[in-house]
Amino acid sequence: MKYKLKFVNKGKAFEMPSWTVEKYEKLLDEMTSYEEKVKDGTLAQVQYDKLFRTKMILISLHEIDESVKESDLKTLHPEDLILLGNAVYTSGRVGIKEEDFQEEGKKAS
Repeated sequence: MKYKLKFVNKGKAFEMPSWTVEKYEKLLDEMTSYEEKVKDGTLAQVQYDKLFRTKMILISLHEIDESVKESDLKTLHPEDLILLGNAVYTSGRVGIKEEDFQEEGKKAS
């Protein structure tokens, strides 16, 4: 599936990079210091969740275009931001149940 954002890839359509365990673990490592702030009460859980989503999206979009900034994401409609987060997180998913598993060469619908 192709995606298009005015601030990514000069507005040209792009394929979303696959979200992998490696990227997810990188994100978890980056979030460690923020988890401590949630525990000690200096950061609200809702702020942590927003930061997690933003960093997750930026990790993937930076594979397409390094110039994308957090401030670019703030220009999106809230529903588009949610859809973008879901697109990043599910990109590359093939499924693990037999009936869900994608045959080689076929893309998930």
